[in-house]
This record gives sequence, structure tokens and C-alpha cells, in this order.
Amino acid sequence: MKKFFTFLAAALFTMTSFAATVTFDVAVDKTEVTTAAELTLTKDGVSIYTSRGILGNAKEYRFYKGQWATISCEYGNITSVEFTCTKEGTAQYGPGCFTINAQQTGTYTYEGKVGTWTGDAETVTLYASLNQVRATKIVVTYKSNDANFVAQPAIEGNVDFADSTEIAITAEEGLKIYYTLDGTEPTNASTEYTAPFVLTSTTTVKAIAYNTTLAKASMVTEQTFTQATKVTCAEAAALAVAMEEQNVFSELAYVVEGYVTDSTHSQSGLIQSFWVADTKEGGKVLYAYNSYVPEYLSVGTKVRILGRLCKYFTGASDQPQIKMGKVTILPQEGPTVGFENTNATKKAVKFIENGQVFILRDGKKYTIQGVEVR
Repeated sequence: MKKFFTFLAAALFTMTSFAATVTFDVAVDKTEVTTAAELTLTKDGVSIYTSRGILGNAKEYRFYKGQWATISCEYGNITSVEFTCTKEGTAQYGPGCFTINAQQTGTYTYEGKVGTWTGDAETVTLYASLNQVRATKIVVTYKSNDANFVAQPAIEGNVDFADSTEIAITAEEGLKIYYTLDGTEPTNASTEYTAPFVLTSTTTVKAIAYNTTLAKASMVTEQTFTQATKVTCAEAAALAVAMEEQNVFSELAYVVEGYVTDSTHSQSGLIQSFWVADTKEGGKVLYAYNSYVPEYLSVGTKVRILGRLCKYFTGASDQPQIKMGKVTILPQEGPTVGFENTNATKKAVKFIENGQVFILRDGKKYTIQGVEVR
């Protein structure tokens, strides 16, 4: 009886699988290619492939209609893949636009903006049959049948920051975490992580999880946190025309013109596009494109902008802009007025006038309830 128990215990140990999760966040994990192409994005041993799409866009991962999305892992079988999309259900860009490959095992379901494949496979292949799919986050969970497997830790913090960012490192329960900040590879002789810490300059954090019982470390997790360059609006505009894309932040700017491009609340707030200058009386100096703001802006609002500086060619000139910026509203100085107008050539845009939200469609002005304003 004793021998049987020993054999059973050994068998159970051998069959034990160890799970790990890899999260692809569009704000952090992306390719250098920003145009539609056949692409592969790899992180921590997990790869996402699209036969044609965009995996380097600042807003979302795009899998074009009629194309494949394939997820693979070099360390073990995938047990789930979760897509967080920009739209719901079977609407364009929603998770319901994916269907499972006929030869693919497992099941694919969707609810709201989330689509989930579950099963047990070396690779997972989905087909964007109904329409293009756009996702802001893809979470892949896989298992390893190696009893000595040690899952990598996760490093969290604001990848782009102005003054400082707090870093937290997590790992599976029972594992110790060691990290470095000088670019060297961490070992169990490196600094042990015990609590979140703050970075105030551009730094690459490398970390391992360590199993003291097995005396074995995980593979290294690495993340670079970049401090943006502090500039005025005028300096940012000059840099945008003269240099490559870079992260910048403007300590103080005034909104001088703009309109609401998306009134939908997200986790980050609203999405608005607007022009800023270094003074209230300044002309249109720097364009903040699709910036995340905590509330509706208006002309005269003091803001602080953190984002990716670039130039956008329009007409016969280069338009300096910060794309997908994060905005902090600073204390106001006196009364402000709403956005007076928008580009009337657009089919339908939302804008603010004297504190109220309106829609401009085909040259006519409507309230958000759809009532025409004459």
C-alpha cells in the first residue's frame, strides 16, 4: 500500500501543470511597423501573428477583415486568449467579428467588448470573417508541464511619464523577486523586490522570479520606462517638424480651439482633439490629437499634456501634433468659453459651445438628443 501511495503521489506531481499569463497592452507592446502588413509581435515567449493588420498602432491592434490572427507559445500549450476590443459584439471592430478556424480545437465566445478562446493547443488561430477586429489588450494564458517551470514576473508602471512613475513587480505566490535598474541581468544576488518604488528618470527595469525550493529562476522580464522631455508648446512644434517622434510633455498650455472627437467615456476619461498655445491669446501652435482628458475642455482651459510628439502632413505643410496624449486639467484663471466651431466638412462631429455639447452634421447643428438647432 505504501508503494502504491508513493507511485500515485509521483504521478500527480508529474501531471501538474504550471500556468503563466502574458499581457499585450497596445500602449506598451507594439511593433516598429505602423502600416498594414503581415506582422508578428513577440513578448515573453508568446507571439501574435496577423496575415495582414497593424500591431504597432498607438490606439489598438488591428486584424483586417478576411485575415488570420494566430497566437503561439514556445513554452507550452495555450489554455486561453482574451481580446479586449474597442466595440461590442458583432459590430465593426468587435470580438464577434472573429470566428474559430475549422481545424482549431477549443471554443471561442464573446460578450460585450471581450472575446475569449479557451482550450488546450500549441497555437490558436482565429479568422476575422465578419469584419475587422480591433483590440486594445490581448491576454494569453499558457501551461507548462515542466515541474521545474518558474513563471516570469510582471512589471507595471506608466511607461511614459513626466515627473515620476511608481513601479510594482508581481509574481506567483511563494516566489521571490529580484531586479536591476542598471541594465544588467538580474540574479538571486540582485536587489530583492519588497515594495513598489519610484523612478524619476528613464530606466530599464529587469526582473526575475525565483523559486528557492528548486533554486531556479524564471526568464527575465524587461520593461523600459521613459521620462518625457519638458517643452513649451512652441518648442514642441519646432521639434515635431525637425525631428523624429519622441515623448514630450508641456508643463503649461492653454486650449485655444478644438472639438470633441469621441464623447464615449473610457477608463481614461473622454477623448478630445484640440489646439494649444503657450498663452491664452496665442494662435494654433500644437495640435493634441485624440487626447485622453478627465472632462470636457473649453477654450481657455489650462492643461498639462504628456504624449508622443510627431508631425502630420496636411495640405502643403507639416502640422505639429501630440498624438494620443494624456491631459491633466490645471486650475482655471477666470471664465472660459466653449469651442466655437468645428470642421464643417466632416460628416458628423461633436463639439462644445458655451458649455453645451452639439453635433454638426452636413452643415446643420443638432443637440446630442438629435434635435436640430436653428
